[in-house]
Amino acid sequence: MNMHNDPDIAETSEYQFDIDDDMAKLIGLNTNSFTSKKAQKWAKENGLSQEAFSALVKCYIDGMCQDLEESESNHLHNEESQLLKLFGSTDSANRKINEIGNWLDGLIGQKLQDDTELAQAIQAITSSHHGIRLLDLLKQSIGERNIPNNSSGRAAGGITFDELKRKMNSDAYFNPGHPEYENLHRQVKKGFHQLYV
Repeated sequence: MNMHNDPDIAETSEYQFDIDDDMAKLIGLNTNSFTSKKAQKWAKENGLSQEAFSALVKCYIDGMCQDLEESESNHLHNEESQLLKLFGSTDSANRKINEIGNWLDGLIGQKLQDDTELAQAIQAITSSHHGIRLLDLLKQSIGERNIPNNSSGRAAGGITFDELKRKMNSDAYFNPGHPEYENLHRQVKKGFHQLYV
């Protein structure tokens, strides 16, 4: 008999799964799945009480959580090892990741603030050594011209495009006889260079 068509499994629902929805999602447990129904049928056939069934479910959940923790730990260790292979040392890897983060922030930082799905996609990409490598290659190919160093448009030296505009709109900027004329032109030139070169 095909177990998926077993009417006894479809009817089995007298056992309650004592698990909250968040935990069920975390471990991928669907209490209405064929496997869950089959577990309920087995419990009924073997005379398990609700208390014994709950203890069995708890044991299963604890094991799944432990497996997830070990899997995550192994994944993180693997990613760290791959980053060390790519960049040579932890310090080099951290510097490269920070450079890429600043580059990305300048490139699309404002869009990331406005679009949660895009931010989640970037987070997924940057959580693997493959994503970091891809972004590093893109950064090398595209370069940093015309890309502010971060989403605020503030250059490493601390000036923003709005501040540059204010300086350029001042009387001193247009008046060669003003005592701040040359200093202001140097500041504006330096600010544009920091922001866009």
